[in-house]
Order: sequence, then C-alpha cells, then structure tokens
Amino acid sequence: MRQATTFDETVLSAPDGRWTMHSVRPGADLAGLVLGYQGYVERGGPVLCQREVSTTLIPVVINFGPVFRVDSSGTGRGPEDLRSFVAGLDGGPAAVASTGASFCMQVDFSPPGAYRFFGLPMREFAGDIVPLDALLGDDFRRLADVLFCATDWTSRFALLDGFVRARLRRHPAPSPQVAWAWRQLNRSQGRERIDALAARVGWSRKHLADRFAAEIGRPPKTVARLLRFEHLHGLLGTGETPDWSALAHDCGYADQAHLVREFRHFAGITPGDYMNERRLRD
Repeated sequence: MRQATTFDETVLSAPDGRWTMHSVRPGADLAGLVLGYQGYVERGGPVLCQREVSTTLIPVVINFGPVFRVDSSGTGRGPEDLRSFVAGLDGGPAAVASTGASFCMQVDFSPPGAYRFFGLPMREFAGDIVPLDALLGDDFRRLADVLFCATDWTSRFALLDGFVRARLRRHPAPSPQVAWAWRQLNRSQGRERIDALAARVGWSRKHLADRFAAEIGRPPKTVARLLRFEHLHGLLGTGETPDWSALAHDCGYADQAHLVREFRHFAGITPGDYMNERRLRD
C-alpha cells in the first residue's frame, strides 16, 4: 500500500470555540478497511456527555488528555475511566463523558480493517472496550509519543496513516469467504439470508457463523441485525417525528414493534425518547 502524503481535511468548530474537530479521508487504496481519521480538541468548560449508539464501525481512540468516563451496556462493568482504547463490535450503546478538556485522535475501521490492523481474532474483544496498550504494547506507546509531539495536524495524520498502513501490511486479510459474506451483508444493509450466504461460499451455516465471528467479531445473524439498525439510524433526521411504520418496512423489520425492540437494544432507549433527546442536543 502506497503511503498517502496529502489529505483533504475538514475542520468543524463549536460556535463558542470550545471544541474543534479535524477529519480527513484515508487514501482510496484503504477503502473498505479504514473509514476515517479524526483529531479532536476540547478547550474546557462543563462536562460533556454523549450517547453513542451501536454501530459496525470499530473506533480506535488515542487520547493525549484527561480520561473519558465510558459507561457501556455491553461490558457489564459499569462506568470506567479510559484513556486510549478500542471499542469492539457490538459493544452496545454507551454514554461517553469528557471532563471538559480533551485532546485525542481516532481511527475508524470496518470490521475487516480492524481484523487486519490488530492481527487478532475479532471475537477476542467483541462486545468489550479494551485499552490500546494491552493490545498494541510498545508500538502504541511509541506512536502516542510521536503524535503528541507533532507540531500540526497534517503531520499527525501522516504519522497515524503510516502506522496504520504498516500494521495492515503485516497481517492477513479475512478469508475470501468471510470477506465476501461481509460485503454482501453490508451492501444489503443486513437483509441477506444467512443460509443463502453459506450456500454461496460452500460452507455450512454453522461453519460460516464460526469463521465470521472469529474474523468480523460476531456471527452473521448478529451483524445483520446491527446493519439494519445502522441503516435505520442513518435515515433519522432531527425534524418532525418519523413514520416509524414506514421505516420498519424500509429497513427490513417485521413491524413497528420489532423496530422498537431492536432500537431499544442497540440505542438503549426507545425511538421516541431518542428523537426527543436528539432535538434537545441539536
């Protein structure tokens, strides 16, 4: 993979200047593996708390500032103070609070990208939040040092991109059968039949579930549920109350009651409460 040297950077800031978000797209050759890089600076003030719903995105957070207080329903451990960490697939909804001043970077991986980056079975930290130094050791500590000492965001993104590319070259990709099944599920937004996927790759449904869980993080049925919710969540606006019945049909749910159950599972609250919370925040 060729080292990317330039980035198309987007910068967003709060009207009061309290926080600034820098975002860049990785090179096109990393498509399907790395979804984005971000840098975030928060300059003090009252504690900020944000609801994070479940997603297929695997975030790797490199934190140079104070710890985050993270309360994830998936871990069952209650609130934890975390510095740099990765959130595994299907970790459940989480509340993330900053202490009022933050300085961090984030890499967003797809599940196949995270599998290559970490070089580990993804089921080992699915549903969990794990400190990065426990997974990457001295490599991570050296990276954090050089990123912290860099004098500008362009340099930081170039260093981070180089580190990501080196690890992707070092480890194998998912098996062709699992990679294909993931793409089909992703493209169909979770609506492909699992038995049909197994038949297409020439495996039993059980064997596909085992290999998929090892290389993606969860069995395909669970990932399909998560993809349907992710599609639903992406369709929600911030204005009038949606037509939940129509959305249930469009997103592959049996009915509105099915949608509500799945929404509560992956977001932690009902759709109506979530929309009210979102309007207040926006």
